[in-house]
Amino acid sequence: MEAAITFGLQFVGAPYCAWDGTVVGWTNDTPFWCGPGPLPSVEQVQKDGVCCTGLLNLMVRAVGGRVPEWDGWVGDTSAWGQELATVTRREFTTASQRELATVTKRELTTVNRGDIMFRPWRYGGPDDQGHVAICLDEKGTILHSYSGRGVVVEPMDVEYYVWRIPGVEFWTSYARIVHVS
Repeated sequence: MEAAITFGLQFVGAPYCAWDGTVVGWTNDTPFWCGPGPLPSVEQVQKDGVCCTGLLNLMVRAVGGRVPEWDGWVGDTSAWGQELATVTRREFTTASQRELATVTKRELTTVNRGDIMFRPWRYGGPDDQGHVAICLDEKGTILHSYSGRGVVVEPMDVEYYVWRIPGVEFWTSYARIVHVS
């Protein structure tokens, strides 16, 4: 987990690069950086930009994990939604998003370093692409890539997120890291 976070922090200042509406495949370029092949250089990402899940994809790949694929979509919020549901053993369908919305505020505000904050694709309507961020501390400071801001470290807007995935579950399930510090 620490190696992934340290790797992700290198991209602070990179521009946000939005999804262009095409199907997301196994490409090793912006905005999703899914692979295959070697990781891009920090300089390349700083120049070309990255979206929110692209940042998570890079972090997961850096520690030997795999980028998820679901129904032809690779490394985007729909693929991550399916994978995160598997980690937490929750069913993730359009109907079950209503259940996710009932998560208590305490569950979202009680965070730890490495937790993944998630907002499902189309949660707020057809134009909502969803979002993912990585918690850096118990105060809710997050690392993420966001439209208009790029890759930043900033306080979390608790009202925006729907689902918290504990870092211990996530990093031990998705990366080849067994020890979570």
